[in-house]
Amino acid sequence: MKLSVTKNKLEIIESSILNRGEYKVTDCTFDFVSCYDGLVKKALFKNAKTGKTYEMPIIDNRCEVPAEVLMDKGACIIGVYAYNVNSESGELKLRYSPTPIKVTIDLGSYTSDIENPSNITASQAEQYEAKINNKLSEIDQTIKDIKESDALKGDKGDKGEKGDPGQDGAPGKNGIDGIDGKSAYQCAIDNGFEGTEAEWLKSLEGKPGIDGRDGTDGESAFAIAVANGYAGSETEWLEDLRGTDGTDGANGQDGTNGKSAYEIAMDNGFNGTESEWLASLNGRDGRDGQDGAPGLPGEPGQKGEKGDKGEKGDPGEPGPQGPPGRDGVCASVEIAQATGESETAVMSQKAVTDAINSSLGNVETILIELQSGSGTISKKGEI
Repeated sequence: MKLSVTKNKLEIIESSILNRGEYKVTDCTFDFVSCYDGLVKKALFKNAKTGKTYEMPIIDNRCEVPAEVLMDKGACIIGVYAYNVNSESGELKLRYSPTPIKVTIDLGSYTSDIENPSNITASQAEQYEAKINNKLSEIDQTIKDIKESDALKGDKGDKGEKGDPGQDGAPGKNGIDGIDGKSAYQCAIDNGFEGTEAEWLKSLEGKPGIDGRDGTDGESAFAIAVANGYAGSETEWLEDLRGTDGTDGANGQDGTNGKSAYEIAMDNGFNGTESEWLASLNGRDGRDGQDGAPGLPGEPGQKGEKGDKGEKGDPGEPGPQGPPGRDGVCASVEIAQATGESETAVMSQKAVTDAINSSLGNVETILIELQSGSGTISKKGEI
C-alpha cells in the first residue's frame, strides 16, 4: 500500500487488500512532501473494533502493518505524525499531525479461534532443528572424506574458464509460522511490572514537553511577491489578487411548503380546533402601568367666539345711602308742569292730590331703576 503524506492530510496512491489474520505480509510505503525532510516519522494503526492504537517507526519511508490490527475484520485507521526536537535541550521544535485515512480489513481465512491449531511447538522446532543439523553434519563429513581420499585426487589441472552463471533456483517453500510472541504488556509483567494493562499504558506516557520558542516573524505576502519579481505598489498587488466575478448560479428549486404554526402545535401535542389554538395564544392582561410624570403646561388657546346673552340676573342688594338731593321747585310748579295747567288751577285740593299720587308713582319707578343700575339723573333732577 502506498500513501501520499502532505502537511495536512494522507491520501491513498496505491491500494492493497488487507485480510484478517495476515502476518508480515503487507507493508506501507509513504511519499512525504519536502517539509518532512529530516524529521522523525511514526505511523499509527488503530483497530476500530478494539480501539487500540499501535505505533510503528517509519524507516526509509516504509513500515509493516502490525499483525495486531489485522486480527479483526472491519475498519482500520492509519495516521502519521512527524516531529523534531532540539538536540541540546531536548525541547520539541516542530510536529506535524495530518488527517488520517480509513481502510477496510477483509475477512481472511485464518482465525485465532481455530480448534487444534497447527502451530509448531517448542519441542517440534527442536526436533526439526536436530534433523537439519544431523543432515548438515553428514554432508560435511562426506565432503571431508572425499577431500581426504587419495583415490580421487589427480594432478592439479589448469585453471578453467569462468563458467556461465547458473540458472536461478526454484523459490523455496514458505516457512512455517512461528509462535506468537508475548505482548509488550506481558513482557512488562514478566519483568516485574505490577498493575492492569490500562495502568501500564498510562505509565508509558511521558511528561509534557516544554513549549517551543517563538519563531521569527515571516515576511509579508507582498514582500515575498516583490522578492519573486513583482513590480508595483502594494495597492496594485492587492488589486491584482482580485479575480473576476463568476457567473450567477442557477436558481434553486422551490422548497416544499412548510407546516402552519397550528399544524406544528398539533404535532407537538395540542388537542383542539384552530380557533381554540388561536385563543390559547392570547396572554393574560398585564398589570396597570405607573402614572407618568406631569406634562408641561400647554400653550394658551385661541380666543373663543362671543357667547349667547345670558339670562337676567337676580336683583342686587340695595346700595348705600346716596348724597342729599338738590332743592326742588315748588310743588305747584311741578304739578303745573306735569299736568300742563296753570299754577292757580293746580292749587285745588283734587288737583294737588292727583299730582302727589303721580309724583309718588314716578319716585317708585326711579327707585326700581336705580336698584337695577339702569337709571341715570339729569341736570334737572330728571330720571
